[in-house]
Amino acid sequence: MDGVAFNAGLSKERYFDERGTNEESWIAYSNQLRLMMKYNWKTILEIGPGNKIVQNYLQEKKKEVATLDIVKELNPTYVGDVRNIPHLIKVDAVACFQVLEHIPWEDVEQALKSIYNAVNRYVFISVPYSALAFRFHFIFFSKTIIDKSIHIPIWLKHNISEEKIQKTQTYHYWEMGRKGTSYTAFKNKLKKYYRVVEEYQNHNSRFQYYFILEKKK
Repeated sequence: MDGVAFNAGLSKERYFDERGTNEESWIAYSNQLRLMMKYNWKTILEIGPGNKIVQNYLQEKKKEVATLDIVKELNPTYVGDVRNIPHLIKVDAVACFQVLEHIPWEDVEQALKSIYNAVNRYVFISVPYSALAFRFHFIFFSKTIIDKSIHIPIWLKHNISEEKIQKTQTYHYWEMGRKGTSYTAFKNKLKKYYRVVEEYQNHNSRFQYYFILEKKK
């Protein structure tokens, strides 16, 4: 990993305490699995497998799952950094949920290129969306007529010291929607290597914003 800055990763215990199984976590697992299973693929690399709930479900569905993580104690298939995925890896799809914010913004493009070299077609990504969200939900006789959300970016820079990031397991280097790391800026990085197939945000888990991508040839 070349000594490059990286949030040291969550300890194994963090994934198996109440934060890894609270309501928001289960909503996230559901979102991830539903979005991935909509597309046709057989082999996948999951970056940051955590408590392996997603991995186990996919394997039950007869998918071939390899994993990559910097936390050796999680027993991933490969111990490594998203910015330097081993060249031997070639898979139909890559899942990278809530990972990229744990590396410096300046390194995100390197990670996207590393994923590009490993994947044949689909990439499933989520990142934290730091914005004020307003939802308009109109129901008429039990039928949803309007269900729209408006996001107002928080134009404050996500300032946090390197020391604090390395000492904690939950702080982010950056968040989408902040000054200098806007939705548009992040999407432009994605579009250098991928076609954006779908975007999604669950109303009950607004902090996570999903992109489904297809590799550009």
